[in-house]
Amino acid sequence: MKAAQTLGRDEELQQKWQTALDQLPPLRIGKQGQLQEWLEDYEEAQPEHRHLAHLFALYPGSQITPHHTPELAAAARVTLENRNSPGRPGGYRVYRRPIRSLLRPTARW
Repeated sequence: MKAAQTLGRDEELQQKWQTALDQLPPLRIGKQGQLQEWLEDYEEAQPEHRHLAHLFALYPGSQITPHHTPELAAAARVTLENRNSPGRPGGYRVYRRPIRSLLRPTARW
């Protein structure tokens, strides 16, 4: 969408995309300080479960940054720490590295 805006292209598509984005629920922080994965703040059945799809807003997305959204960045950090599962497959660790680097206190965007 940003590319289309920058280039001044696909205005009709931009409107559709914006309509879809406006329907997404806001990012929320759960009662344990984590980034909520679901609309409701459910107790996690498997807290060590490695999936991190709800951190997409941090990486590869850019809705969460330590500089612009420090509360959400702190919640993402809690989520990452809670989902720390040593001995998991390598691909999982590779995905976590950029997330960790983006959560460093010195990370600025």
